[in-house]
Amino acid sequence: AANKAKSEFLFNMSHDIRTPMNAIMGFTNFALESNDPDKQREYLENIDVSSKQLLDLINNILELARIENHKIIIEEEPVDIRETFRKLCTIFKSDLKKKNLSCTVNMDIRHPYLYVDTMHYSQVFLNVVSNAVKYTSNGGSVDVSFKELPNRGKESCLVETVIEDNGIGMSEEFLSHAYESFSRERTSTVSGIQGTGLGLAIVKNLVSLMKGNISIESRQGIGTKVTIRLPHRFGEAQEDKKEE
Repeated sequence: AANKAKSEFLFNMSHDIRTPMNAIMGFTNFALESNDPDKQREYLENIDVSSKQLLDLINNILELARIENHKIIIEEEPVDIRETFRKLCTIFKSDLKKKNLSCTVNMDIRHPYLYVDTMHYSQVFLNVVSNAVKYTSNGGSVDVSFKELPNRGKESCLVETVIEDNGIGMSEEFLSHAYESFSRERTSTVSGIQGTGLGLAIVKNLVSLMKGNISIESRQGIGTKVTIRLPHRFGEAQEDKKEE
């Protein structure tokens, strides 16, 4: 079973690497043979897109390898959670604008300072949001909410992050394989939307490492709702600590 899984992984990986690599080589040859500056610029822009896709794929493969080899360390520190959420929402504003997507953000957080692994939480959040933006048609909507929920014990809480879109959605059949490496819905590959199929595998692993859980509800042609719940210890402002 392990050998079969390894063979499938290598087959999928080599196929996914070959696609942007072929594009880079093809457009490079076109650029070298063309004397039209406008055409050369177009070819170079295509090379730029393909090389970024290739780099994303390699980075995701390395990230997945680090997770599977237990090289990821969860490091939490007290942060102003509301400010952290605001910054994250600012990051994807330009992507929303490009596709004319509407977005509402709701925040229901009672304890302002929580212990969070900001780097890995950001990675999870931005990965899910970028999927929502990528698979939602122009003029659609991507809505985000952050809600504090009670947790066992008095020293921590659960923070529920919900990212909901009205994009192309996923079939029931695909949902059962959504977290597998290199898995992509046929509708997304046919539509020409670029992706590596590693994003949700990485998200699932990181959420598990942070002792949380993730669930996905989706219907084809209607949209997708991703719910992430993570436990966080209560913290306090860094300034207060320094004064003490």
